[in-house]
Amino acid sequence: MVPLYNAEVPHAVMARLTTPRATISLPQNSRSSGKPWHSTSTRLLSTLPFSHRFATPLFSTVREASIATPLARRVSESATPITRSSIDPLNSPIRRNGVCTVAFKSSQRAFHASVVRCRDHHFDTLKFVERLKREGFSEEQAVAMMRILNDVIQESIQNLTRTMVLKEDAERSTYTQKVDFAKLRSELLNSDSTEAQLTRSSHEKIAADLAKLNSRLRDEIGRTQASVRLDLNLEKGRIREEANSQEMRIKETETRIEQEVAGLRERVEAVKFSTLQWLMGVCTGTAALILASNSTGVLDVFQVYQPIPFAEDGARCNITLLLMEHEFAYSYGIYEPPECDFDTVRIKLTVTSKGRQFDRLGLMFLGDTEVFRTSTAEPTASGILWTYVKEVSQYISLWKQPQKLIFDLGNLVNDIYTGSFSVILKAHFSYENNVQTPNVILPISARKSASNSSSAFSLPSDKAAVRYKIPAAASRAVVSISACGQSEEEFWWSNVLSSDTNTFRSTVGPLYGYSPFREVQLYIDGTIAGVVWPFPIIFTGGVAPGFWRPIVGIDAFDLRQPEIDISPFLPVLTDGQEHLFEIRAVGLNVSSDGTATLSDSVGSYWVVTGTVFLYLDKDSAPNHPSQAITVDAPAPRFEVTRDLIQNEAGVNESLSYSVTAQRILKISSSGFSWSQNLTYSNVGLLWEEGISQVNTQITTGENLAQHGANGEQSKVSFHYPLRVNTTYRTVGGTTTIHATMQRGLHFSAFGLPGISTYTLASRPSWLYTTQSGEAFQQTTGTYSDTIDDFESFANGERYHRHVRAANGSVIEINGLPQGYTPRVVSQGPGRDSIRSILGRGPSELLLG
Repeated sequence: MVPLYNAEVPHAVMARLTTPRATISLPQNSRSSGKPWHSTSTRLLSTLPFSHRFATPLFSTVREASIATPLARRVSESATPITRSSIDPLNSPIRRNGVCTVAFKSSQRAFHASVVRCRDHHFDTLKFVERLKREGFSEEQAVAMMRILNDVIQESIQNLTRTMVLKEDAERSTYTQKVDFAKLRSELLNSDSTEAQLTRSSHEKIAADLAKLNSRLRDEIGRTQASVRLDLNLEKGRIREEANSQEMRIKETETRIEQEVAGLRERVEAVKFSTLQWLMGVCTGTAALILASNSTGVLDVFQVYQPIPFAEDGARCNITLLLMEHEFAYSYGIYEPPECDFDTVRIKLTVTSKGRQFDRLGLMFLGDTEVFRTSTAEPTASGILWTYVKEVSQYISLWKQPQKLIFDLGNLVNDIYTGSFSVILKAHFSYENNVQTPNVILPISARKSASNSSSAFSLPSDKAAVRYKIPAAASRAVVSISACGQSEEEFWWSNVLSSDTNTFRSTVGPLYGYSPFREVQLYIDGTIAGVVWPFPIIFTGGVAPGFWRPIVGIDAFDLRQPEIDISPFLPVLTDGQEHLFEIRAVGLNVSSDGTATLSDSVGSYWVVTGTVFLYLDKDSAPNHPSQAITVDAPAPRFEVTRDLIQNEAGVNESLSYSVTAQRILKISSSGFSWSQNLTYSNVGLLWEEGISQVNTQITTGENLAQHGANGEQSKVSFHYPLRVNTTYRTVGGTTTIHATMQRGLHFSAFGLPGISTYTLASRPSWLYTTQSGEAFQQTTGTYSDTIDDFESFANGERYHRHVRAANGSVIEINGLPQGYTPRVVSQGPGRDSIRSILGRGPSELLLG
């Protein structure tokens, strides 16, 4: 059988072929032509391969017979199945195994299709025909095959080139695309930039709105909290006042019950002795008439306190010395101790005055050490008289030696202030086997006795500091602080924040600042050793003078000196070197955001001294300077609120404020410790453009000292409630002050022996005293009603008094100080301005 040739045609011409596999056989005349053929070999007509970049080969197997060419039909008639030859690789040689192959280079596919251009592709068909003839094909067969191949090639080339573009078109298209991409990129960048700006602007606006909302929310929260705190503080104050009022009523009820029981007992006795009682009544009435007819009109003024007994006759030492008899302004003299052996000293102060005069502050010094601080009552036109007895045995080491005695009682006498103070001061010495007293006393004062002057410091103008060497045998050390405000600081408990001092300047003038909080501090070598939160003293000319006739304010005749135990510092103080002791008085600075810190100064002025009491024990173990001292004294915690209300015209109508404080302090060393836990609150309100003011203040504290290995303790707890409400008006040239007040002093003390400058007795002791009342002060007259309840335990005895006075006379008595006789009162003027009485208002307005 004659070998056959087959060829694979491209997909483009599949439709023109008849069967999936077609073979081409040589005609009979070709076999007889004598051309050499290999009988055992088969020659394949290989495909004309394209480059790998084309999707289809140039030739492929015939697929469809419906559109086959004539040559294909002729070849298919004699076709027999043959095996498919392997396809030559790309760029195979033109002649391979006797078969001609043709390859066409591929073109790059364009990005954009363009109109198909007709291209003519020519090649030498004659050579191809002659080659076929040489291979044994007849001329007709070679020509027919050539025609068929030519048609296939032309059609394939057209199919291939239909989607091709020229290089110029491709470059143009590429350029166009680059331009388009550049425009697109520019538009994208512009869009991104615009969107970013819009987003940023929107974000900033949203952030600003959120900040405004946060600020408004904080303001609302702050106002709400301030309002709630104020309401709570006011409610707390009201509840405390109600509780105090209830306690007072309970005590009054108890007193009345006791009085009723006593009355019933008297009535029973009266049944038995009616006749005798009648006679006694007649005698008593007659004596009262005689007493009233002989009355001189002098007003006996007194402070309710527990009487101090004198030694009985026959005691080991019982001597009274006249220390001073003087008509003040000022006095000093020389004191010589009595020749008997004494361990107890009590002084008796008697003062008379007549005319018009301010209340004055009096200080008594032994050398440079203050031993007594008092104040005077305001005299009347008919005159006043008072007597006070004070225990001063704690200064026994000074009384044992000659001293310069200075009694500083500043007084101004002229045509307006005609009253002078006549003072008699006596000292009573006795031996009563008294408790332990300090061995060494060192003053913290200006030490001006050598120039016959008062040694008190005036803060903040003076630096209240001294240096001392402490004896090595000191086993206990206590510092007492004597401090009270004067002038701008007399009513420190009613002061406002420094930023609000000019709130009502047009109506009441400038207010006093640094807040209503005060702290007196003791520093040793620059380290805080303890603090004093002072008791709010009201002198006899303050708030409403009618309150204090004839009953003066709590402690007005004897100002207590709180104590600070500095024994934990002894390991350092006994090193043989000098050490610095300093006293400071501070208030509060409040920033615009409400943050409160201790101020460096206060208003003018505070009268301050201190005393170091040293107890020596030569047998005690020495203190070592190397022993560590632990000082845990963080700054106090404060909460401050403030609210100013204006009317529609922008005028300040009312100002409310509150201050709360807490301080915890602890100092310890080997064998000693001192701790303080103090709390404070003050709620203030000024309204009617400052004409009216009310302050409610509560100070509470606990001081604890511990000594020795056995842990002996000395503890003092105290409570100072205060509420003062004042209003003043001037109508038709007449000035009126209306005031109400409730105040108290409560403390309890126990621990180590020794007379305290604060409790005025040897421990244990306690005191519960309150004052309340209402007063109207006018240029034409005064109305007042004051109640004083006093209950105490000291020196092993309990004492209770209830006294009520109205319009200058005692109207209800449950026990009186010794020697007191109620008399008709002739009132007289005292302080001459609203500002000197209330701490605000005009200073030039005279009260009669």
